[in-house]
Amino acid sequence: MSIFEWLFERKNPHPVGEMSGFDNQRTRSKLSCIVTGIIAIGAIISVPILYMTRVEEPDWGIAAVIFIGECLYITIGYKIKSSPNYDNVGWAGGMFDNPFRYTDDLNRMLLFFKVVLMPGRVLGIGVVDFVRAIISSEENTS
Repeated sequence: MSIFEWLFERKNPHPVGEMSGFDNQRTRSKLSCIVTGIIAIGAIISVPILYMTRVEEPDWGIAAVIFIGECLYITIGYKIKSSPNYDNVGWAGGMFDNPFRYTDDLNRMLLFFKVVLMPGRVLGIGVVDFVRAIISSEENTS
């Protein structure tokens, strides 16, 4: 934080976005849930499989660590929603930092988290919708 940010925005900070939990309220057909779920699960499983096929001496332990790391990333991406305040992300639509606002830096950090966690959210939504579609179809048959 620069001296300008501390002096000019100390008493009257500008609005900052928030990080909150994600609530997956979607209404999709079961077929689309199953198709996107299969694609998401295939993407998740393909990374350890590619590791195993590309290494001379594959190690199941490293493949398991990769898979667990992916699952943690997808869980964090699915559960945490970053919502920056786009009116306060810098000058020229966020191209340049505003040296007079520290809240600008906070919103930029929230935007960074949103971009980094978005692939995890997309894969997580696919897997969760897939599981919900499978469970609801099993309940209907019994």
